[in-house]
Amino acid sequence: MSHKHMPIGEEALKLICCKTQITLVRNVADYPFPTQEMRANAVPIDKWLKQIAKIHPFEDLTENPNYKAFASLRFGLAPESDRTAPYRLLRFDTEESPTGYIWLELMAGNHFTFSITTQSLDFPLYVENLERFSDRFAKVFNFAYDEEFGYLTQQLSLTGTGLRIRSWLHLPGLTSLDYLSPLVHAAEVKGVLSEFTPIEEPPPGDIFILYNRFTLNLPLRKIVEDYKGFLLRVAKQEMLARMRMAYDRPEQLFDELTRTLILCRHSILIPEREALNLLSSYFMGCSCDALKPVDLGQFSFNSCFDLVMDALCTHFLLPTLKRQDIDRAPICCQKRYRSNNDMIRALWFRIISRAKFTETFLSRVNQL
Repeated sequence: MSHKHMPIGEEALKLICCKTQITLVRNVADYPFPTQEMRANAVPIDKWLKQIAKIHPFEDLTENPNYKAFASLRFGLAPESDRTAPYRLLRFDTEESPTGYIWLELMAGNHFTFSITTQSLDFPLYVENLERFSDRFAKVFNFAYDEEFGYLTQQLSLTGTGLRIRSWLHLPGLTSLDYLSPLVHAAEVKGVLSEFTPIEEPPPGDIFILYNRFTLNLPLRKIVEDYKGFLLRVAKQEMLARMRMAYDRPEQLFDELTRTLILCRHSILIPEREALNLLSSYFMGCSCDALKPVDLGQFSFNSCFDLVMDALCTHFLLPTLKRQDIDRAPICCQKRYRSNNDMIRALWFRIISRAKFTETFLSRVNQL
């Protein structure tokens, strides 16, 4: 891949955007906003559930142990620690979502929190679908609305439309070249009304979260268009940074990728943070034509960063391990891997260790 063939536009965005959560929050008029101290009988939750069932059938996953463990990681839903009674997690099967379902959290920061978590980049379509779906509930529930301010929410930043868009972005190139500070500054002052989650140092896996800041006096389409426009700018800058690493600093990238492949091949234990960083290096190498990608089976770039986490790896990675990978591992791994997340990851990462450098990249390294 040369600079001339560098991915641009949505092709570049696909290489950096792991997932996006689109959320609409609504509150029922005449009831106080939810708080940590709110008593379980402060709102008629059982009555609400009966009314919701008449609008659209749902599956109540509040007590499902799997969703308690990883709903926050996979779908951006409220973590278990924030689910104070009377919390409910409902899932609606519907074609209005790219995943086939829409989430509704009752009493998670606001009374009603509708959300879709998707790998699709067609944000305008799914915002419209989510709004249309939530409007069906507005015919039954009296959502708090003001003619001047719009929808009233517990979070002042969401007052207006109640829309929150969050994207998990993989930005190893910008991190390596220390370009993140200018980017964060641009997000705050260019009128995009977006910002990154505060960071003290690069997060594990170079995964950053971008979200829209304000919705007051802004139409939904304008928010979505500006947000996606900024995402495309970030994607372009990230791809330029990766190309600079591959073409202007090939020795630095070669060293990083060599260390990555060695750790993937020989490690017995790979902790969560290290696993995320190894994935980051591997996917950056593949995206700038330094590495030939290996077949990860059912797992894709979009899902891998979630699936190597402690809460998920036993559930998702363990069933994919093949007998030959286990037999080639040290004896201690063969005997104990099923009960040790770090060992499970180490065995799974042996698949990535099979990646090879491309000839074009090696030729640039050898010319130094």
